[in-house]
Amino acid sequence: MPLLMLLAVLLVPFAEIALLVWVGTQIGAGWTLLAVLASTVAGSLVVRGAGRRAWRSLDEAMREGRAPDRDLADTAMAFLGGMLMIVPGFLTTVLGALVALPLTRPLLRGAFTAWMERRIRRLAEQNPGVVGYGYPGPGEGGEAPPPRTVIQGEVLRDDRRPAPGDPDAGR
Repeated sequence: MPLLMLLAVLLVPFAEIALLVWVGTQIGAGWTLLAVLASTVAGSLVVRGAGRRAWRSLDEAMREGRAPDRDLADTAMAFLGGMLMIVPGFLTTVLGALVALPLTRPLLRGAFTAWMERRIRRLAEQNPGVVGYGYPGPGEGGEAPPPRTVIQGEVLRDDRRPAPGDPDAGR
C-alpha cells in the first residue's frame, strides 16, 4: 500500500499536466483554465455542503444516542470527493466527482467501508489492547489510566489593571 501511494503521488501530477495540455490543445487554453476553475469552485461547494451535513448528522446522532454510521460514511466520501475536485486537474476532478456524486456513492461505499475496517483492524493489531485515547479497555491488559488529582480550592480573579509605576505591577 505505501508503494501504491508513493506511485500515485509521483505519477498523478504528470498525468494531470499531460491531460491539461491535451485538453488545452483541443479546446483552447482559456476554456481549459475556465473548466479547471469551475471544477475547483464546484469542489469547494461540495466540501462546504459535506461539512454542514457532517455537523448535522453528528449532532442528530449525539442527541439520539447512536453512532452516525452510514450518514457519516456518505459525508466522508462526499468530503473526500470535494477535496479531490478542488485539486486543479481533470483526472482528480473526475475521480472526485465519482466519489462525491450521490448516484455513484452507494457503489463505492462498500469498498470505502471495507477499506476503513481493514485500516482499523490493522491499527488495532499494531497496538494491541489500546482503546479510544490510548488507554486499554477493561479486561484487555495493560495499565489503567492514571488517576486524576483533584485540588480543592477557590479561583480568585483580579481584573483591575495596575497603574503605571505601581510597585505591585510585576506580580
